[in-house]
Amino acid sequence: LFGADYANVQPHSGSSANAAVYLALLNAGDTILGMSLAHGGHLTHGAKVSSSGKLYNAVQYGLDTATGLIDYD
Repeated sequence: LFGADYANVQPHSGSSANAAVYLALLNAGDTILGMSLAHGGHLTHGAKVSSSGKLYNAVQYGLDTATGLIDYD
């Protein structure tokens, strides 16, 4: 483009970066794992109100409030 040998392509935000990765690597209905909003996760990590939560089978995990570690149960 414009005779340039190289281009520096950067997303405007983490949200658009996440969307680009999801769309490049996943199919609708694929399962993704993300931290729940209540435990510090982001909307784009599969929250039901976001496109990632609607397009993919989003599974959420949380943290043990006493230790701050991942709650595997």
